[in-house]
Amino acid sequence: MTKKFSILCIIAAFLTMSMVPALAQQLQDQAEAVIAEADSNDADFLSPKTLGKAKEALDDAKKAIAKKKAQKDIDALLNRAIDQAKKASETADIGHKVLSGVIPARARAMEMNAPTAAKKEWENAKDLWDKVIGDLEDNSLDAARKREREMIDRFNRAETEAVRNTVLRSARDAVESARKLGAETYSPLTFRSAAEALQSAEDMLKQNAYTGAKAQEAAKLATMEGKHAQKIAEMAKKFEKEKSGWEKGFLYYEEFLLGFSRRMNLDLDWSDGADGASRTILLAIDSLRLAAQSQMSLKDQKYTFLEKNFQDTRTRLESELSKTQLRVAELESRLGIAQRESDVLKRQKMIVEKATLLSDNFSAKEAKASVVDPKGTILLRLSGLSFPAGSSNVTNAMQKLLNKVVSGLQEFSTCSFVVEGHSDSSGDEVRNKKISQDRAAAVADYLRSNLGLSESRITSTGYGSEKPIADNSTREGRIQNRRIDILIRVP
Repeated sequence: MTKKFSILCIIAAFLTMSMVPALAQQLQDQAEAVIAEADSNDADFLSPKTLGKAKEALDDAKKAIAKKKAQKDIDALLNRAIDQAKKASETADIGHKVLSGVIPARARAMEMNAPTAAKKEWENAKDLWDKVIGDLEDNSLDAARKREREMIDRFNRAETEAVRNTVLRSARDAVESARKLGAETYSPLTFRSAAEALQSAEDMLKQNAYTGAKAQEAAKLATMEGKHAQKIAEMAKKFEKEKSGWEKGFLYYEEFLLGFSRRMNLDLDWSDGADGASRTILLAIDSLRLAAQSQMSLKDQKYTFLEKNFQDTRTRLESELSKTQLRVAELESRLGIAQRESDVLKRQKMIVEKATLLSDNFSAKEAKASVVDPKGTILLRLSGLSFPAGSSNVTNAMQKLLNKVVSGLQEFSTCSFVVEGHSDSSGDEVRNKKISQDRAAAVADYLRSNLGLSESRITSTGYGSEKPIADNSTREGRIQNRRIDILIRVP
């Protein structure tokens, strides 16, 4: 028993050791997943301190794994990472609610590149932001709420200043350069468009700090129109200095139309000036566009046809697959039933074979094994075992047969046993039951001692004359009824 127990302990230890890396990897994967979830929930800026602790614990765990430190220390670090990441995610959830107005303002400022383009204003807003995030992580929600309006104002100022220092500055430079080139004289319409767009952008920033994106669009238009005005002024001043300059100017732009016409193999008629040539090009472009639309329509029709065929084929295949799956499930069910039936037959055959082999250990007068329940019960009837009258002691003469029983039962190492004592009907029934119980117990003790079995593996009971197998009115019948049976329960 001690040797078997030691082997089991070694096997259990080996299995435990083999499971540790897998369990540690699962814990590491869980920690990484929870941290990633916190990151996706904006914990990187709504709970940076707590999330930082989670990532630090994970890094320490990875270092501990590399150094092959104790598993309990690694598990403690990974569990700390998981706990801190969950806490960071929860804080981020609260932050989204408490700072619902601040977060968009901060995002707009960042979109306008405020950290670089409005460094002073950004740092001013960020200092207050850091304090409020500290309040959030300390669960001081009232303190965070009180500073919400001030934070929005600071981020709005950073956004506005960023727009002024980037796109608005570019727009001002473009408009001023156009003015210096004389755009007010040589390209007044375009210059006016640029100046009005610039004024609109500046007015937006003065009146409403939330219009940074719209002001940016207006400033971009002012920049583009300012440069456009510059280009027109440069060309006008150039052509003004030359004889036939304005004619050269028209020819310069007509050259662009000629470039289009050459690409499209068109002959342009300039008798109506650039207007007629432009109309010819536009008509050609419309023709190409209509042809392209016609081709697209044909392709759409072809696609619709192919899509319908695809859907019909898919529906048919899915139907066939469903039928096949049902058939497979039916066959698997039948196979499972057949397998279970086969297993039952194999087990019954095994039990019959065991009973036959057990019987081979004895002569016909000594004992016989038979199957009383094909599901797993063998009866060993010790017909050659005879106790002295009125006694329940195992004599030396009986030990020879019992030793054969011990030898035969060695093949049933995983089974449990019930020793049954029986008597005939002569005499007092109470006495008969008592003697049958004592004799069953004596045989059970002998077998238990020689087989090394526990009391739970081999039990005994006495039935007296309750279960006769022969006629008690004859001597031969009474002899058969006075017997010891051993029931072998095969698991």
